[in-house]
Amino acid sequence: MYDKFSFVLGVFLFGVFAYIMCRYPNDFFYTFYKTFIPILIFIRFVDYKPKKLHYFLTDFCYWAGFMVILFVGFFPKNEYLYRVAFLYANGALAVATGAFNNAMIFH
Repeated sequence: MYDKFSFVLGVFLFGVFAYIMCRYPNDFFYTFYKTFIPILIFIRFVDYKPKKLHYFLTDFCYWAGFMVILFVGFFPKNEYLYRVAFLYANGALAVATGAFNNAMIFH
């Protein structure tokens, strides 16, 4: 039941994310992103901590996401941070997604 719930919630949130990104690209998207993503990471930490899997949150993809949140939420005019966040997201993570045949799995 947990897998079904997480799948439906993941598809719903993906749709909400795409709608907000397309409908309000310069207004509400940044606020949505910088508040929603830390909440999801906190929920994952609460889920991982009792299972002793919380060290998986130190993976490179979380640091890249942290850099994007730092740029979007706090330093939107910083060109250096923009380049770092862009290269992290479109460099190593994009290559790893293709190389290791990763897919979007909601559960």
